[in-house]
Amino acid sequence: MREERVCIFCSSGKVEIEMHFILECEAFKDNKESYVGMLVASYWDNLFSEGFVEKLGEFTVRLHRKMVEYIK
Repeated sequence: MREERVCIFCSSGKVEIEMHFILECEAFKDNKESYVGMLVASYWDNLFSEGFVEKLGEFTVRLHRKMVEYIK
């Protein structure tokens, strides 16, 4: 059940939904801060540009690596 998916990466006790993982989880704060400005400043037309997609890929890889570190 969704309510049982408590975040294992932080001590907030919040359900680990996508919004929490990407925007709220303190465990990944350092990775998020470098990309939040990029997301906020992006215009709709830029969301599918090669540069934006590349940065989003980098962000995703960093989050995954951090997640793997926490699981170990």
